[in-house]
Amino acid sequence: MQKRVPFFLSLIAGACIIAISSCNEEPTLFGLDLLPTRDKESVFYNEAGTLAGNMFSIDSIAGYRAVKPFLGCMNDRVFGVTEGSVAVQFLYSVSNKQFGPSPVADSLLLFIKVDTVYGDTVTPQIFRIYPLTERLYADSVYFSNKTMEGLYDPNEIGSVSFVPTDTLIKIRIDNALGQLLLSADSATKSNPNTFLDYFKGFYIKPDRVTTPGKGSLASANLFATQTYLKLYYHNDTTDSLIADYDVNSTFSARLGLLKHDYTATGIAGINDTLRNDSVLYIQSLSGLGVHLSFPGLESWKDSLPIAIHKAELLLYPDPVQNESFFTRPSRLDAYIKTSSGNFGTIADASLSTSTGGTTYDFLGGSYNETLKAYRFTLTYHFQRYLQGKSERSDIYVFPSNQGSEVTGLVLRNGTNIRFRLKITYSKY
Repeated sequence: MQKRVPFFLSLIAGACIIAISSCNEEPTLFGLDLLPTRDKESVFYNEAGTLAGNMFSIDSIAGYRAVKPFLGCMNDRVFGVTEGSVAVQFLYSVSNKQFGPSPVADSLLLFIKVDTVYGDTVTPQIFRIYPLTERLYADSVYFSNKTMEGLYDPNEIGSVSFVPTDTLIKIRIDNALGQLLLSADSATKSNPNTFLDYFKGFYIKPDRVTTPGKGSLASANLFATQTYLKLYYHNDTTDSLIADYDVNSTFSARLGLLKHDYTATGIAGINDTLRNDSVLYIQSLSGLGVHLSFPGLESWKDSLPIAIHKAELLLYPDPVQNESFFTRPSRLDAYIKTSSGNFGTIADASLSTSTGGTTYDFLGGSYNETLKAYRFTLTYHFQRYLQGKSERSDIYVFPSNQGSEVTGLVLRNGTNIRFRLKITYSKY
């Protein structure tokens, strides 16, 4: 649970920063909040167009060791086409299982448990299964934008028309693979790594959905007891035998892959850092983020010393987003970009603390129902910038839980609806 910061914690945080900053004789962040004289306090509001924003593609998220990757293709009217595919390995449930004399495969079935379906729950999805030809490794790092070209045999070995209201995907696999499993020798069936070199797993891919407003994404639960590969076979002495293969938490590689196509949408100018867009899009599943800059803040350095009491940023969503399958996120995350080019923690976030099981969040980012906006506090971040302790004032905004939630947001930064920056400060 997250709550607004109680007053006593604000005092503690302010006192700590005063103690640190006073040693360097520099303007402090919260120091003036504790001083009795407040007649020098002023409030700044940004004018329309003075807060610049543009979009960037979230190149990738962690795709390895996936537990509930997304499978399917969803053609959203706002965010375009999102495709989720899965690469996964199955390991024998019984080591060195003996299949008896002259075993023959009767059928091979793949079952995948579906937890949740997002999007159009009426239109069937076509899933196609391909055998992996290159080994993936459970202890290796893979990302959601990994290309699978050259890693699988393009000749499919199974397919199914999945109705999104179903809770179980059931796919009949070519019997030739079943016979291959029965042909494994004792050494192969006894060593997990040797077996996964022998049977490298599946690449599961959806057909593309071309009609806007159609298609869905299914959350595939790879560790559910209903997810397994079942081989039916017989031998010279016994009919109706079975062998099961599961997703092994230690040895099985599990990779969730994601692709986006915005061609047929109104989304343009992605990764164009020179743009200042009035309509901005944020999307989960390694989709889109927003880069915000505050060019007017540079001129404040000419008026130092300045102490910022509070800097509050409000981001207003488009009031109309009803046509999208992507629901608005309950929270946004914000980061800075470090000198090495990686994303780092904003200074205000480092002040957050937990007491008695409750987290007091200084940075914010949650949607405020009263304000009808996402609210961030950037007090410490801006103060450090003015003091020269931080080289950049701009921030990067992402959807929270972007790997596990299907969320999207349209933001407006125009004349009637614009991002709101309120800075309460004192100048000396």
